[in-house]
Amino acid sequence: MGSLVIELQKDAYDPSVSALTLLRKALVVAKKLDIKEFQKWIDLELSGYTSTSDRQICLG
Repeated sequence: MGSLVIELQKDAYDPSVSALTLLRKALVVAKKLDIKEFQKWIDLELSGYTSTSDRQICLG
């Protein structure tokens, strides 16, 4: 089995792979690499931005 990061990169160029699939795979990568800000952003993308403060987190 190849690297999950390489697989994610290949999937990003494949128009048949859905954005949802990419986000889920990216979340796995972010968790494995312990990238908290990326995890938070992906969680918000997957669950929806429920408040203005959620949107501000991603805008900086």
